[in-house]
Amino acid sequence: QIDAVPREERAQYLQQWYQTAGVMLMGYEMYTRLMMGERKGEDGASPANPLKEFLCDPGPDLVILDEGHRIKSKKASITRALSEIRTRRRVCLTGYPLQNCLMEYWCMVDWIRPDYWPEEEFKREYKDAIEAGQQAEATPEQVRETKNRLYMLTEDLKGFVQRMDQSLLEAELPSKTEYVVTVRLTKMQRELYRLYRQRIEELGEKTSVLAVTNMIQRICNHPDIVKAYFERRERETRDNKKKKKDDEDEDDEDE
Repeated sequence: QIDAVPREERAQYLQQWYQTAGVMLMGYEMYTRLMMGERKGEDGASPANPLKEFLCDPGPDLVILDEGHRIKSKKASITRALSEIRTRRRVCLTGYPLQNCLMEYWCMVDWIRPDYWPEEEFKREYKDAIEAGQQAEATPEQVRETKNRLYMLTEDLKGFVQRMDQSLLEAELPSKTEYVVTVRLTKMQRELYRLYRQRIEELGEKTSVLAVTNMIQRICNHPDIVKAYFERRERETRDNKKKKKDDEDEDDEDE
């Protein structure tokens, strides 16, 4: 696992792996840093990256991406780094991909089979029609067309997309058992809860449901989480004020 290797030893470690073969585990962020983290020199040119030979050109014999929906956009740094891989044997793993954004789905397909679908063609043939029928105000015809296009999309991908349902795991995983454990709040938690509820009643409609829920969760989990939250907010406010003052001082100097 390259993440555990000291920075100055990574090049030698990757070269040894590349020459002797084996399995290399690496996170998306680490791969992106190794491939695209070079700094430009004084002449504006990027120095040659010796790691590219080991990781992408010609690269390993097989590349497997877990959580493949991390390839969200053609412009994302992760996608651009992965697009440099010349390995032809590629596997992309994700759970229920059609529940994700369709363009994220296209990005995965485009990585597995580059140029299988031009982006504009995919938008025209599938994305626009499918998303139109998923809207709340969609007409019955649009809903029908969405189902047709989803069927066509699934059929079109059968040659290299394997879709498995939960029955695959039923023989391997034990049955699910859920427990609900009720824990009384401490005296401090009850007091924090009372004070926060009083504050919410004073603010009335000015409060956000999401913000209230998050704060109640912090109170119920542990008072130290509430303390850490307000300390962070205070620190961010102080830093923002300092930055604003520095910017104003720079403007005054310019004038």
